[in-house]
Amino acid sequence: IFKNAYLFYRLLEMRMEVLFDLKSGYVDPESELLENLSDTMGEASQASLLQRLEDSRSEVRQTYLRIMQIGTT
Repeated sequence: IFKNAYLFYRLLEMRMEVLFDLKSGYVDPESELLENLSDTMGEASQASLLQRLEDSRSEVRQTYLRIMQIGTT
């Protein structure tokens, strides 16, 4: 899970920087560039890219918390 998430994040970050000169690493859901970014990431829509990003973040967080035994009693 960490490897896949890392590769996804890096690809997204590189495309944001190279294609759109965005260096913040933040994906603004209201940005006009989001449609182009979604296309370059192979996503069917802006919503699917944002959902993939959220799903990836959630999976990484849940896995980390489980490994670190945080929030379990």
